[in-house]
Amino acid sequence: MTTRQAKTLEETWNECQKPFQTILVDLQSGLDRKKYMDLYTTVFQYVCSANAETEELYLRVKELLRTRAGELVKMGTPLPDEQLLDFFVKRWNEWSLSCKVLDHIMAYLNRTWVKNQRQSNTPDVYEIIMISDITWRDRLFLPLKERLTKALLRLIQKDRDGEMIEAHLIRDCLQCYVRLGLNMENPKEFTLDMYKEHFEAEFLHGTEIYYTIEASAFIPANGICEFMKRIQERLDQEEGRVSRYLHASTRDVLITRLDSVLIDKHKEIMWQKFAGLLTEDKTEDMALMFSLLSRISGGLDTLRSTFEKHVKQVGLDEIQKDVKEASEKPQIFVQILLRVFRKYTELIKVAFKQDAGFVAAMDKAFRDFINSNAVVDAEVDKTTGSKAPHILSKYCDIILKKGPLHITDEQELENTLNDIVSLFKYLADKDVFMLVYSKLLSKRLISDLSASEDAEGSMITKLKAAQGFEYCMKLQRMIQDMSVSKDINTEFSQYLENKSLKLSFAFTIFVLATGSWPLNAPPSNFNIPNEVTQAVNYFKGFYESKYQGRKLTYLHNLARAEVDSRQAKGKVYKLSVSTYQMGCLLPFNNSDTCTKRDIQDATLLQDLPLKTALLGLIKTKVIDCDAEDCKTWDENTKFMVNLKFASKKLKVACNVPVVVDDQKSTGGATSDVSKQEIEQDRVFKLRAAIVRIMKARKVLSHNEVVAETTAQVSRWFTPRITTIKKVIEYLIDQDYIKRSTDDASAALKKYEYVA
Repeated sequence: MTTRQAKTLEETWNECQKPFQTILVDLQSGLDRKKYMDLYTTVFQYVCSANAETEELYLRVKELLRTRAGELVKMGTPLPDEQLLDFFVKRWNEWSLSCKVLDHIMAYLNRTWVKNQRQSNTPDVYEIIMISDITWRDRLFLPLKERLTKALLRLIQKDRDGEMIEAHLIRDCLQCYVRLGLNMENPKEFTLDMYKEHFEAEFLHGTEIYYTIEASAFIPANGICEFMKRIQERLDQEEGRVSRYLHASTRDVLITRLDSVLIDKHKEIMWQKFAGLLTEDKTEDMALMFSLLSRISGGLDTLRSTFEKHVKQVGLDEIQKDVKEASEKPQIFVQILLRVFRKYTELIKVAFKQDAGFVAAMDKAFRDFINSNAVVDAEVDKTTGSKAPHILSKYCDIILKKGPLHITDEQELENTLNDIVSLFKYLADKDVFMLVYSKLLSKRLISDLSASEDAEGSMITKLKAAQGFEYCMKLQRMIQDMSVSKDINTEFSQYLENKSLKLSFAFTIFVLATGSWPLNAPPSNFNIPNEVTQAVNYFKGFYESKYQGRKLTYLHNLARAEVDSRQAKGKVYKLSVSTYQMGCLLPFNNSDTCTKRDIQDATLLQDLPLKTALLGLIKTKVIDCDAEDCKTWDENTKFMVNLKFASKKLKVACNVPVVVDDQKSTGGATSDVSKQEIEQDRVFKLRAAIVRIMKARKVLSHNEVVAETTAQVSRWFTPRITTIKKVIEYLIDQDYIKRSTDDASAALKKYEYVA
């Protein structure tokens, strides 16, 4: 049995040197598996041998790499820059693959000797693959780096100019830049130092110069709108370059530099152009401008300010165009508001991506011009404030009640109600809107004018969502009262049936809670006609048996009736009249002629409501009068049945507006809100707010009370300081609060809550 003698260093190197050189110079010619394994085995056996000079073997391999790198730099240096780049990339790719193979052959040396040296902190000892990178960096890259970077930047400029280039050259070369960012402390990781220092810095500087020159030539020749399109095109192109051949870390710094040179330096020109784009409705250009300016700090502030002024001016101009018609017809005024609102709401959605700043700018513009414009300023009152709440609530009445202007399409109505509530949010005096709206709602409900119960409920729900439950509490109760009244009428009918009682006419009654409805007791006495007394007594008996302790107050001024008229031979007309008119007509069953005294004795009506009722009947020609002017009427004025009465319709509405003593009567419940009503409602709200605040805080200074009270009621209206002071004095007089007795100074007013 023989023992194989270990090879010496020279024998080992003689076996490895030439194949190693071939691997570095001409790996493409091939390295078969057997040769590869032979080389690996030779190195392995030598490193394992007892007398191995491993360090010397390591140094010879290192020198071999340095020699080959020296040969390559001599070959590349004479070449022109672009040919040098092609040579560098090609040789780098070959070098990387060759050194990777060499590193695998020397793997055992790396795992043993190199590892031990690294653990002993021996300087300049690394694995073969790391040594190859260091050698390439020091011997080839650093001497050629300036020429390589210039060649790269020229190729990139050609790419920007639209010329065809070999992008892989840039990509592969920059991968070399990245690879050569060696981490000597942790060879397994790379840094970007070489890439950033020798390429990225110059690339960014060149980019800024390139686009500065381009912009200075492009804008005068093509205008800012085309330049914005060019900017977007260039940004997209640069994003593509990052993905095609630049390192991903360059993206953010490149985009920041592009935003600066292409957008920030030209933002003032864009700002100046924005007003024109708004006027010309160039949505696409505005969307592009928004997209670009949103990339820089403060880029949108001026746009928002310009947008706010534009929307306000457009709103004022649109109202001014139709100021006469808008003043007379609520629907015209509100339709103008809706048209402007929908236009700019859509613009914010499409062009400005629902940006909160633009939404806020539009809100401010609408708050300004809705509450102060040619229509409302003509009738503004210091006490009641803007007329906008009146007009908006009347428009709601128009579209929600039966009539030619009611919106029949459910989806269109729903969208319109949503927009109206959006306009409602801009009102300064939301309490006035509610006062008018509640009166109009009560009129619709009592007179059966609501076109849709669902629409009424939907509007209340929307107002509740916008302003809170408390704001709509009374409206909700009004709807509930109407529902309860239906049940009461059903139960009353059952009551009559159970009692075997019969009525000679249809009888319906609404039972309404006093505190929820904006209704007042009738201003005049009224003697219920004998023909109706039986029904009223029956209902009184039913209601008192069902609800004990409740008191009914009849609002005859709001009631209505249908009276059959047979005054014209061969025809029976149904006269739709108020209860007062019914009382005036029934005496004519006994005589075709009655005096004013006869009618007044029968009805017990005071002069004004009596005249209003009779004038409505005269205006519709149901009766005649021997005196044309109601101002000349006296007790003996005669009223006669018009036996020649004729109408195209069998149902005749007699409760029509008339003028009584130079005052117009609406022919029913009024929807107007007086200054006194508004002031009284606001005083009640201020009292409640101050009591709530003081109950919670116990002791507050005068300024704190004013501030917190204003904050609480500002969602309804903006209170005047003088009114708050008066309310505080009232609450002191009523012992809800008192002045503090331990004030250090009389100048510091404080109030205490009285439990």
